[in-house]
Amino acid sequence: MRFVLSALLLCFATLAHAGTPPVGAMPADWKALLAAKCDLVALGVHTPIEASVLRNTPYAMQGYTFKTPELDMIFDSDGEWYVAKPNVTLKFTPAESACIKKLKAFEAALKTKMGKKAGSMQALKTSTFKDRRAYFELRTHSKLMVGGAPTLTLKSDYSLEVRCPKCTKLQVFNYDCGSGDDCGVVVPGTGTLPLK
Repeated sequence: MRFVLSALLLCFATLAHAGTPPVGAMPADWKALLAAKCDLVALGVHTPIEASVLRNTPYAMQGYTFKTPELDMIFDSDGEWYVAKPNVTLKFTPAESACIKKLKAFEAALKTKMGKKAGSMQALKTSTFKDRRAYFELRTHSKLMVGGAPTLTLKSDYSLEVRCPKCTKLQVFNYDCGSGDDCGVVVPGTGTLPLK
């Protein structure tokens, strides 16, 4: 009984500690990336899921209506800053254009590396874009991987392992979306790591 009570208290403490990302966190993340001269390693961008959201954020900031409804969902859930407009004319600075290209190249390189499993990554992206909280949980844990380049292993259509033996703070975590409905991060050996 004592073990069950301790486990429940730990679960509630983790949930309470995780909190909710602030409204407008995606444009803030994009601006931080630009301020860092689009240094993906320094900003802890390690997965194609993060790269895709970051790459599409400047489009959302200008009111672009996405062809993928899940992208509309994730930006719409980040606050009132995203207002889709028909026939928007996009204008990017040279730094923004260069960063968008860099993120797109990063995604393409990972897709090539994954080969036949790239379709599974798309399923994982689609699940994530439906859940802002899950995206920020993934983003927060990815930022904790400092000092190396993680390897990504798709365990299934809805499960990704991110591993970095040379990293400090965090060396491995699993990002799992179950059957595509409920996504979350699990750190092997510790359960879910509380977010700061």
